[in-house]
Amino acid sequence: MKLQWMILLVSCMLTDIKVESNPNLINNVYDDLLIAIHPDIRENLALVDQLKKYFTWASSSLFTATSRRAKLGKVKILIPKTWTNQRYHGAPGNTGLDKGNVIVYKPNLKYGNSPYVRQFSECGLPGEFMHLTPAFLLEETSATQIWGDIGKTLTHEMGHLFWGLFDEYATFEENTGHYYVASETMQGEPVRCTRQLKGENLNIDTGQPCTFDAVTSLPEASCRFHPNFKNTSEASLMFYHFLPSVETFCDNNASNPRTLHNMEAPNTHNRLCRGLSNWEVMRLHPDFRNNNNPPVDGTQVVDTKPTFEIIQERDRKFILAMDISDSMLWMNRLSRMKRAAQFFISDLVMENSYVGLVDFYRKADRLGNLTKITGSYTRQDLTEKLPSEKTFGFTCIGCGLDEGRKMLEESGDTSGSVIVVISDGEENASPYANDVIDDLKRLNIAVDTVLIGNKSDNVLISLASQTGGRTFYVGDDVSIDLEAIFTKMITGRQLDAQHRIVQLVGENLSVKGNQQLEDFIYIDNTIGTDTQFIFTWDYGGDIDFQTELTNPDGVVHVANSTEVNESIRMVKITLPTAKAGKWAYKITNSGNHTKKLRVNIISKSSSAGINPVMLNVKDNTVHYVNYSDPANTVMPIIAEVTKNGNPIINANVTMVIEFNNTQHTLIHKQLLDNGAGADILKNDGVYSGYFTNFMGNFVYSIKVIAQSTSQTKMKLVEPLNKSSGYSFRRALKVDYKETLETVGDFNRTDLGMFFVNTNQNMSQNGDTMPPSAIQDLKVTASDMTSSMTLGWVTLTFTATGDDLDQGQVSRYEIRKSFSFSTLQKDFASATNIVGSSVTVGDLSQPKVSGQMEHFTVKITKPENNSVVVFLSVVAFDDARHRSQTSNIVSVKVNAKQDTPVMTTPTSTTISDAASSTLTDVHIYIILGCAIFVFILLILIVIIVVTRRQRLRRGKSSSNGSVKSSSHNGHVRGEPDGRQTEYDIEETGIQNDTYVDAGFKSDVRDGTQADREFDETMLTNGYIKDGRKRINSQHTNIEASEAALNNVFMQDHQKRHPAPEPPKPSGESSGYNGTGKYDTITVKLMGRLGEQDEMQDTSIVMGFQFQNPSYNF
Repeated sequence: MKLQWMILLVSCMLTDIKVESNPNLINNVYDDLLIAIHPDIRENLALVDQLKKYFTWASSSLFTATSRRAKLGKVKILIPKTWTNQRYHGAPGNTGLDKGNVIVYKPNLKYGNSPYVRQFSECGLPGEFMHLTPAFLLEETSATQIWGDIGKTLTHEMGHLFWGLFDEYATFEENTGHYYVASETMQGEPVRCTRQLKGENLNIDTGQPCTFDAVTSLPEASCRFHPNFKNTSEASLMFYHFLPSVETFCDNNASNPRTLHNMEAPNTHNRLCRGLSNWEVMRLHPDFRNNNNPPVDGTQVVDTKPTFEIIQERDRKFILAMDISDSMLWMNRLSRMKRAAQFFISDLVMENSYVGLVDFYRKADRLGNLTKITGSYTRQDLTEKLPSEKTFGFTCIGCGLDEGRKMLEESGDTSGSVIVVISDGEENASPYANDVIDDLKRLNIAVDTVLIGNKSDNVLISLASQTGGRTFYVGDDVSIDLEAIFTKMITGRQLDAQHRIVQLVGENLSVKGNQQLEDFIYIDNTIGTDTQFIFTWDYGGDIDFQTELTNPDGVVHVANSTEVNESIRMVKITLPTAKAGKWAYKITNSGNHTKKLRVNIISKSSSAGINPVMLNVKDNTVHYVNYSDPANTVMPIIAEVTKNGNPIINANVTMVIEFNNTQHTLIHKQLLDNGAGADILKNDGVYSGYFTNFMGNFVYSIKVIAQSTSQTKMKLVEPLNKSSGYSFRRALKVDYKETLETVGDFNRTDLGMFFVNTNQNMSQNGDTMPPSAIQDLKVTASDMTSSMTLGWVTLTFTATGDDLDQGQVSRYEIRKSFSFSTLQKDFASATNIVGSSVTVGDLSQPKVSGQMEHFTVKITKPENNSVVVFLSVVAFDDARHRSQTSNIVSVKVNAKQDTPVMTTPTSTTISDAASSTLTDVHIYIILGCAIFVFILLILIVIIVVTRRQRLRRGKSSSNGSVKSSSHNGHVRGEPDGRQTEYDIEETGIQNDTYVDAGFKSDVRDGTQADREFDETMLTNGYIKDGRKRINSQHTNIEASEAALNNVFMQDHQKRHPAPEPPKPSGESSGYNGTGKYDTITVKLMGRLGEQDEMQDTSIVMGFQFQNPSYNF
């Protein structure tokens, strides 16, 4: 358990540097929570009013839930610039949709209008953002009915967002079922937290109490826990927060059972947080660690109402502050900077944005005043003002910053302002950056810093961090060039996929003298507008190579003189509309020497309303790696591939790590979406992996490449009951329609974070990283019934790595116990399964990380067979480092399982109900029922045939008439010869004495209408001693036991005697006036009385009428 706490502490410590946009808790107050309304949302100021109301409630609920330790303070609401200007303050440069903690946007296909938080990282790390829809905000009454108390609903989501908690109820993704066998009671219990929550176990299909299997102790698949709304349990908000008594998070304090965590429940939180309670995780978070932000004195009256500031997005203002000191001549840094700046102005910055130009060395010069981009003329004018390639001594970064600040202040409004500093660092003239940073922070001007060269610069990194900007790094000889950096700088602030620039390729090319290089990419049908193929080189002014493109139709285009700019060493081929398909490009080097080039290919959405396939690498910040500090040695790389918000699965996603040592090393590592290692959920379009292969004290830059494969699909997961989505009150049974759609071939590239390795002792080559914990252990088959003393269990899981999720471990260790807590708290004391007990697989021969492992092991039964066996696994590397204990699974002694408890859905319609398992007892019961039903059907057929024979011998004519209207309670006949059948079907049992029956008419042409019998039928004796009840939906007929004792046909014949007409030739049914007969069948089903020997059976009585006009 100590190891689990240590690893989780490391994860939570990463929170200090990972999420820069989440508010910090200071003096029990979260300030600067940012709620951003997406530009696609139609203007409606009622949304702003509802946001204020909802988050006022949320602050009060949060204060209670955290035991008076946290509340909301200042909340900013960002409205789109397209909304009518209400004289709101402009949004600062460090504030935008990309920084939103809460985003208001249209409904998600999967979640509908349900609030949710996007979580990509492990337990204890904050979520990405909270998603709310306009309907959730505006339809307050409906939202309260579905999700319960709004304040507690948002506090539940803040548990995900702030502290990295996960859901404690059974979810569709976990697919572990809604019940489990508890070790304390050895009985099936619902997945819930706390166990003190009371309620009923009811079948959602029948409404009846669930039946728990005597062998497995589990109920049927349709069983659900229906909580009692008069509970006294106070936890957990991560379970059913809508219960009135629930108002806090679960904890591990055994002295308070009303908040005591249920560590055994197979839910997402327990799996990813190793069984720790909500508060155990929260107390490791910086907000509460070391008793930070202790509870406010209970005698003090606290106003929990936040203050709200409405800010409006403005057009961006960019100042390019460019270093022209002498050191920028090294490795062509100055010419590369100038070329990238020209690309930024000509092709990247959006219309109506503003751009100003400054250069700096010993002092700063203003090259171009702040200019609004309104077309090609203004772009061309600015590019002509870029600095020459003349350099000077000294580097005064503070000079460039201060000149940029003055230019922005002169514009009258610094809203949306960003200063982009491009430098190789190492300032040596005043004013220094730290001398002017306070003025920048006062004006809310963000500073993006671009580091050029092979060294990091702490001043530039700190400058960006303190002002809410970003830091980028580009080495002197890496495939990540400045053009790609500027592209990321723009796209990173654009969450609107329809107008976002998409980077397809960004890589180095090397073409030997007098040779050719050919390659290709795919332009998919979601992009193609303003596609650009850009080739750049750093050495040699004259072009000595030829570039040509071949489109999907085989048409070749050779770059012409207008597309070649030798002064900045760039070839740029622009296609206003690029046809979807395979595009080939060829470089022919006509010189004698090897030519090194870079290629960047970018495009935009193919048309309005189309959201392209997007690759987004999470976390673009700087991370310092220090081997003396375990909290700063582990960092997951996370990339999401989506289309229109839907996950793209089975793509080939690779991260490329580059650093400038003497060999210019490239490291490639595949990112996986397999729910193992750094990846928390399988097949959700989020691809993850760790990087630990640091080879010295260098700067490591990361980019990610995503490519389609033959198996790549877009996964659409949609609740069939769209009105409920993931709501708790209405979604006890939620069925999902899962559809896999082809997305076609695509290429995508995106830039990620970079690492600065500051303290790696290269003389120590020892293994310092343990394997990642196995978190997807499953029981896929078992048989604990075949022997009095032995049973077997088949286990599967994803192989982990030698260092976290990389490489191959040395061995596994599987242990069993009849106590859950033993495996959870003291794994080593549990029974080790070794030697001949492993019948399938070899624990000493693990597979490579990411592959599936399968082991079958023998289990010795205890003398007391009414127990559960718990199993878990750990991995060891060759340095004897041990992973954390895996998730714990269980099997019931004397039970048999032929199918997995946890399965990957393969059908198109998937229910979140637990998979039921057939045992031998189940099979015997099913066979017995089948035989009973078969005998019963034979008896019914005999009765029906006998009664029809009596009818043919004694038919009489009926002088009734058929009513012409169906809504007066009578049955309308069909005189055209079509057969009409009337069924009295069971509609529900109110008690054990009477039958609730409804009448339906079913005709051959497929039409069906509800029919009601009136009192005429009852008084005529068709059903003796019957009763009629009318409700708002239909008329129910209640028949007493006397109705069955009545000889129906004999009574009918006495009342309506008539001679039987001759049967027409070739006809065998009832007469209808044209030589044909109508047949009416009355079917009574249900419980017919407490003393009736024929309970729960059906009696079918057939009778025929001679006359087409009859009246009941």
